[in-house]
Amino acid sequence: MFVLVKRKKQSLKKINHIYICQQALKTCEFIIQSDPDKLKIFSLKGTILSELNKNEEAIEFFDLANGLDPNDFDGHFYKGKTLITMQQYEEAVKSLERSLDIQPENEQIYYLMGVALLKLNKFPKAIENFTIVTSINPKNQEALILKSECLNQLKEYQEAVKIADAAVQLDPNEPEAHLNKGLGLLRIQAYKESLDCFDKVILIDNQLHEAHAFRGEALHNLKKYPEAVQSYDNAIKLSPNPKYMFKKAETLKAMELNDEADSLIKSAQDKLDQENQSSLKQEFQSI
Repeated sequence: MFVLVKRKKQSLKKINHIYICQQALKTCEFIIQSDPDKLKIFSLKGTILSELNKNEEAIEFFDLANGLDPNDFDGHFYKGKTLITMQQYEEAVKSLERSLDIQPENEQIYYLMGVALLKLNKFPKAIENFTIVTSINPKNQEALILKSECLNQLKEYQEAVKIADAAVQLDPNEPEAHLNKGLGLLRIQAYKESLDCFDKVILIDNQLHEAHAFRGEALHNLKKYPEAVQSYDNAIKLSPNPKYMFKKAETLKAMELNDEADSLIKSAQDKLDQENQSSLKQEFQSI
């Protein structure tokens, strides 16, 4: 019941936000028509359009603002932010770098730069930006979480655990912080400790399929095979990822349930073929 009420409140909040943006957009259009030289209005209109997910139109107004004044911070910054939403990460970095020239101490620029660079798999550069964010604001939990994610990607697991733990200390109710800490612990073979982290993730948000899958991996390594199978089942139910299917099959083999394992491997291979990811088969050939 509480969850339903919470969702209704979130829905009403979103509707109110959209209504406010639409009214603000009308005001911007009126001001532009009455005085087209009001530079800041172009950036503001672009920002409002971006909030309404009218991203292409938003970019046009940011470009207009930047053309009229190359030093307009809002034009460059919010263009970069919008480009991230559009998954145009290379272009986003360029816009954010330009906004950094104007405001070199702005925490949000470095954070968004880190996000874009992470999406581009440029993990060392992303880490540099997240480190700057936390030097400006040590309580920026999101930057710590994403930094720990990058460190896990670079297989710097001890440091990832340390940074993720710092994020946990800021807010123990953030599931991604526990998830990244758990993954780092899993990779350094601290299976019991990692299991505690994944249990915390699931307690906070049981819809994160990665937590169930990593939990299954930890349980497998602790030779708790039936529990591992159950965790993989939960992960597959949330996301029918072939990797999870292969992992479950590996556990079934350890339980000597070979026929069931072989059937699952066949299903996973067929799914990879359908998704044109047959190259991933090699990763699991040893099962």
